[in-house]
Order: sequence, then structure tokens, then C-alpha cells
Amino acid sequence: MSGQTERGNLAVHSSPELYDRYTSEGVEAYDRVFIQRFLEEYRGLGKAGLRCLDLCTGTGQLVIKLATTPGVEAVSFEAFDLFDDMLEIARANVRAAGLGERIHISKADVHALPYGDDEFEMMMGRSIVHHWANPVLAFREIHRVLAPGGVCVIHEPRRDPTAAALEAANADRDRIGVAPFHLEEKYTPGEVHEQLREAGVAKFDIFAPDDGPESIGFEIRIGKKRAAG
Repeated sequence: MSGQTERGNLAVHSSPELYDRYTSEGVEAYDRVFIQRFLEEYRGLGKAGLRCLDLCTGTGQLVIKLATTPGVEAVSFEAFDLFDDMLEIARANVRAAGLGERIHISKADVHALPYGDDEFEMMMGRSIVHHWANPVLAFREIHRVLAPGGVCVIHEPRRDPTAAALEAANADRDRIGVAPFHLEEKYTPGEVHEQLREAGVAKFDIFAPDDGPESIGFEIRIGKKRAAG
């Protein structure tokens, strides 16, 4: 498998509490980019009351920020994670935000998703692919539960970022007390391209910026063709 080494599902390198603070306070620039992309894709689908699946939600900070973005009040969110300590904080965060009616948090493994075929019109995630034991299997499952005509957007840090982007990202992490990026566990855009191809995903794009803060990573956009006829 291209770009894949033998490993299990990879937990974060900090405590759940510190990770929660980092994703709450330390990623504002990346939040803005992701929320803008979410809005673009949501508006492009042209359907207000859809369901969105948040892949590997961690402590739920990103899905809460999305749910409280003006203009997406009709969207309901399903969010899952594999790790119980993350889920405990995510559920508490959702309750504190008063979003229990719109965000449902559950335990699941991305390699064996407990959802039906073609179930979600939108799916999203950030900094998740390098946590998976088997990206090919995970991408296959993501594609299975994505509805025809739907879209999945993932923003993923890369193993080969620009020096300037890495320095800026690590400065943000240091400000919160999080360890620098572990680049050795990340993938390159080319490796993820091969994983998607091997997973049988026919419709996808990878966008890897050459400069700016976003060049710390790349975007994976997965689509699914509608049935002919």
C-alpha cells in the first residue's frame, strides 16, 4: 500500500484536555479557511436541511464552530471518534454550547462505519488521515456512506510542508504548549492520491497550496457520481 506503514489507530500526542485547548484557541487561521470551504460546498449543494458527518471529531471543537456559523442553522451534524477520552470532552463541549439537538456524538471506527450506504450528503474532517491504521479501508468506507452528488472535504497536514508554514504552525502549537508537528507520521499529497485510487474512489481532487499558512497541509475533496438515468 503506497505511503502506508504497519500501525494501529494513532492517538494524539498530548492529553485530551490540552488537545481540546489547542483546537479551541490555537488554530484560528485554519478554522477560517475550513469554515469558508464548508460554506462554499454547502451552498453549492443547494439544500438547506442536510446531514453532515464529522469524521474523527476529537473533542468536537470544529463541529461546534461549524454548527454556530451563521447560515447553516438547518444543518444537523453526526460526529464520531474512536477514543473514549476524546468523546467524553466532545459530549461535554456540545452540551455546554447548547447544541445537543443538532450535534450527535457517538463512538465509531472510520474503518467500519456504522452508517448506511449513501447516507450523508456532506462529510468533513481535519487532521485525521494520519491517525488511521488503514487509510485505504477508511477512504473506502467514507465513499460508501457518502450520498451520490454529495461531497466530503478533509484538510490534512502534510509530511513535506513549506518551511515557513511549518514554523508558523509550530509557533501556534508552542503558544498553547503542544509539541511540534510529528512530520514522520504524516502523508504527502501523492501518497494520499494513491490511497484514494487504491480504495476505488473514482471522483476526488487534492489541492496542495504552495505558500501561505495553508501550505502546512492539503485539501482532499471526495465526490460521488449520481447513478445514470
